[in-house]
Amino acid sequence: MDQDPGVWVEYGHPEVTAAAKSSLDFRYAHLHYLYTLFFHAATKGQTVIRPLFHEFTKDPRTLAIDEQFMVGRSMLVAPFLHEVSTGQF
Repeated sequence: MDQDPGVWVEYGHPEVTAAAKSSLDFRYAHLHYLYTLFFHAATKGQTVIRPLFHEFTKDPRTLAIDEQFMVGRSMLVAPFLHEVSTGQF
């Protein structure tokens, strides 16, 4: 089966093509930043992925945050890790 993202439109799933395009757009927009991070990691021993408390050393609240992380000094990653409940609160 063809794996090109553009072919999913023909199979009736344009949302797959749109998601792939969005991911590629994000990747290429940030490629210079990522390459710089990996260059500094290879040449200076710096980290690429780091916990929040490495960047915000004076904020004690960051010590308890274990479901988010930084990519470099400028990009926060906060993934969806838990299913959202649809019940009453």
